[in-house]
Amino acid sequence: MLACIQSNHCMLTKNTKLIKSCRAALIKLLRQDFRKYIELFFWEKEVSDQVWAILPHETPQIINRLKIKKGDVVLDLATGSGAIALFCADKAKKVYAIDINPRAIEYAKFNAILNNLERKIEFRIGDLFAPVKNIKFDYIVWNGPTVAAPNVANPSTTYALSDFGGPDGAEFTRRFINQVSPFMKKDSTIMFYDSCLGNKQRSVAIDYLAEKFGNKNYQIEINHLNKSRGIPLSITRKLFNKYRKGKFPLAFNNFQEVNTSEKRWWKWLKAKKLDWVHFAIVKIIPNPAKKFEITEKFGLSVKKGG
Repeated sequence: MLACIQSNHCMLTKNTKLIKSCRAALIKLLRQDFRKYIELFFWEKEVSDQVWAILPHETPQIINRLKIKKGDVVLDLATGSGAIALFCADKAKKVYAIDINPRAIEYAKFNAILNNLERKIEFRIGDLFAPVKNIKFDYIVWNGPTVAAPNVANPSTTYALSDFGGPDGAEFTRRFINQVSPFMKKDSTIMFYDSCLGNKQRSVAIDYLAEKFGNKNYQIEINHLNKSRGIPLSITRKLFNKYRKGKFPLAFNNFQEVNTSEKRWWKWLKAKKLDWVHFAIVKIIPNPAKKFEITEKFGLSVKKGG
């Protein structure tokens, strides 16, 4: 059970008894009126919060694919409201939940207390792996910002902190790939959400992953969230225009600054031949075949490549 509850912009995480006392009432509301429960506790109404709960479709997709074993030490990067960390904590020995947004950590702490899991999750504030130096993990999960949008002078004040992934959507994914190796054990599993841009065959994140891991014995499993590798950018351009016009106010805070950068952005995308948007859950595991291999899953079918 998750809930993002606000009280004068200050969370009540110090009062654990009060939080736990809410559980029965929340369960009752959830069972009686699911829609009202979601409206009350998951849809962030203020851009300043910059915390997504569980509404983004990739969170359940990641959770459904996690295979946490008893005794595992798990790292959940960009934890947000803590949905993935809570799921992992049910079986894991310990979970480290990291987010650069202090507000997100407060939400996640609240949800951990609500689910009696606060003793199994250690929450830390910081950027990517900075808060967990010198620790190796059995499972590393990352669901960070991957929305491609125009570069602007002040991204943190223009875009929601949980969204903006740079002009191709892979800015933070590349940083994650660059930094992950020292935190891996020999048999570690890595999982992250990839929704960045690319060509029809492959996203820029997968190209970068192949470049960095191509000489190692890993299997890269790409679980596409639809029956193809993604959708043409021309379709998502229509969606972007809806964002730009304010149809989805959570995405952008400063429409004027985005508008002035938009033309340059589309020209840059065309020059880079980034005309496809990918949606996939990427899993990295040691390959028993002792070679680098990329496996793609489309529903029940599997395609292999190098």
